[in-house]
Amino acid sequence: MTVEDAAVITGGVSGYKSLRDGTVRIQIDVAPSMARDALNMVADLDVMVAVARLTDAAARRQMQSEMQGGEKSEAPPKAFGQQAKALRCSGFFLNRDVWRAVGSDEQYMAWVRRQPSVVTGKYGELDQRTGEQSNVAAHVNLFGDRGTGFKTPYAAVPLTPDEHHAQHQHGYGHFHPLEWWRDKRIETVFRWCWDKLKSDLGYDSWASVPPAALLAWAEQHGVSQHLPEAYK
Repeated sequence: MTVEDAAVITGGVSGYKSLRDGTVRIQIDVAPSMARDALNMVADLDVMVAVARLTDAAARRQMQSEMQGGEKSEAPPKAFGQQAKALRCSGFFLNRDVWRAVGSDEQYMAWVRRQPSVVTGKYGELDQRTGEQSNVAAHVNLFGDRGTGFKTPYAAVPLTPDEHHAQHQHGYGHFHPLEWWRDKRIETVFRWCWDKLKSDLGYDSWASVPPAALLAWAEQHGVSQHLPEAYK
């Protein structure tokens, strides 16, 4: 069979399950721009279909073609939920090279100041001019960091001014054990990367981000080797 033998649409696999008789049921989500063609194609329930996987290069060309046509490619909600789950469980956003690719330490610090305290969930400052709430970006220098006074990049967490003062006066252990601070430091930079990159790519949810879009970004910034297999 050749491509000429079939009508072709593109979509994303969002799930599959094995039935009792051994049949595999595959769920494919189709973009709104191709929905009518897809419905016409499978109007008869007994119709035979063929499934082919696009290469990453072909997927990128498809996305670029739709974007150049004046309309951004919109994936159906949660079309790539399985890939998003794999991404969250991977170590991709725990890699310092990825942090630097997502944004600068200055951008990270500015974001941290707009977050609620990791200790109490509160804000300690209110800008009377803008009405925005803010906190202190408090550096958490722990195991393996350099000497006193050195502020490790991407190592800040949000604290209220009072909490920050108490941290300096009494040490990290005043609130929680050192291991807790280590975990919060990683959780904070992970959340920044997760939210910022998703927004930079132009999506509201990672479940709507086509794997080819993240792969193209990662290749451009030299960090594709850190992606989970679901995105390669």
